[in-house]
Amino acid sequence: MLRLLIKFTLIISLLLFLIDSSFANAAMRAKNIQMSLPQAVAFALKKNADIKSAYLQRVLDKFSLQLAKENFRIQPSFSFDTVTTELPRPFSRVSDKQYGVTPGLTWNTPFSTQFAFSWSNTLNDGKYGNAETFTVTQPLLKGFGPQITKAPLDDALDQEIIAKLNLRQTVIATITTVITDYRALQQAEMTLENVKRTLRTNRRHLKEDKLRVKAGDLAETELAQDEFQVAQQQVQTGSTMNTIKDAQLKLSNDLGLDNRIGILAPTLIKIPHVVPNQHLSEKIVLAQSIPYQEALLGIKRDKRTLLQARDNARWNLSLAATAAHSSDSFSGGTDVNPTVNYEPSSQSVISNSQVSLSLTVPLGTQRLQNKQAIAAARIGISNDLIKLQQQKLMLLNQVDDQVERLHEDLINIRLAQRALSLQLQTLNVTKKKIKFGMTSNFELFAQQSSYNSAEQSLIQTEMGYLNDLAGFDQMLGTTLSTWHVKIKY
Repeated sequence: MLRLLIKFTLIISLLLFLIDSSFANAAMRAKNIQMSLPQAVAFALKKNADIKSAYLQRVLDKFSLQLAKENFRIQPSFSFDTVTTELPRPFSRVSDKQYGVTPGLTWNTPFSTQFAFSWSNTLNDGKYGNAETFTVTQPLLKGFGPQITKAPLDDALDQEIIAKLNLRQTVIATITTVITDYRALQQAEMTLENVKRTLRTNRRHLKEDKLRVKAGDLAETELAQDEFQVAQQQVQTGSTMNTIKDAQLKLSNDLGLDNRIGILAPTLIKIPHVVPNQHLSEKIVLAQSIPYQEALLGIKRDKRTLLQARDNARWNLSLAATAAHSSDSFSGGTDVNPTVNYEPSSQSVISNSQVSLSLTVPLGTQRLQNKQAIAAARIGISNDLIKLQQQKLMLLNQVDDQVERLHEDLINIRLAQRALSLQLQTLNVTKKKIKFGMTSNFELFAQQSSYNSAEQSLIQTEMGYLNDLAGFDQMLGTTLSTWHVKIKY
């Protein structure tokens, strides 16, 4: 039985070791992961630090709007206080304690009317007093009307829109950065493939030339050029691998991933044929551009500032009506100190009401300061309108330029493809000539270098076109629609 138990324990231990080894190997293999561009964008939306911070900021932004809305809701209040007074024995008891409790309510209406109610309750050495006060205050000139009263709420509502636009802008900028960095990684990996392919070709050519030297068909001095090309491609391979590592590190930072995880991007890409309509793009950019929308909201805010400046310059005429009711009751004292006389039990009630009208006129320096504020608000509106027109013109010019650039990119891609095809034909002809001794190795390597340059030019042109598409999306403010991203504000 003991032997069976020992065998069973050994088998379990072996299985656990194999399982741990398999997980460790899987973890090692997981250091390099294949990732498509949509997957990279999805990772960034969940892990990117800037997006996380933007969502945290939205938590605080919502409080600002909530506080502005609370101003027009009934606000309860409550206070409690106690006072202990020590006086000499001939004047009072050794210790007098007074308690006070005051609940209340306040309501500011959108029409600038304020209702206030308070109920004061006090208890002092057997004396109980309470007072109810109800007050209605209505500004008649300064501060009158919903436009003035709701101006802070309107500012908060516009600020909420700007906060959402800022979140949207952060997400769009992050997606665009991820796209650009992902394309840079793709370009580096495609370059590495081309360099390795050329290196294999040059090594094969070097091997063939060595055989020709042994056979006496080629001078040994020709091998120097072959070896130089092999060494040059080896250096290029190392340099390109460093570029890939830098691109992987940058993309990992964008995605919020561990930089020890190597991201591999597919080198087969599809080039969409997008020809944007210039007139439609101009309409979209004016409706979707986040900086332009923020500028429009700034004009609205400037107009409210002018409205408030004019309101501050008015005479302050205010009507207030107050109704008050108070009562005191005393239950009588006990003969604790014979030197102090106590009143018998008593109760008194007082009710009163009043209506007041107050007027404050700004004079002297205050009047001049009000005029200055009005002038500053008017100039602020004029300056912002000028900036808005300039921004609109700049946006339209950028759209026109970007549309033209995308057209040129497509033309350049076709030209680069044509140039690569022609250079490939020239290279193949040169390879046939070299077999029959009709040309030199120098000519072959020159044509190979031209072919590599044409291939690299095509890659750069295609990547430039894809990056221009991403930048055009960002300019129009349509990146989220293109990538089907929904933001939870």
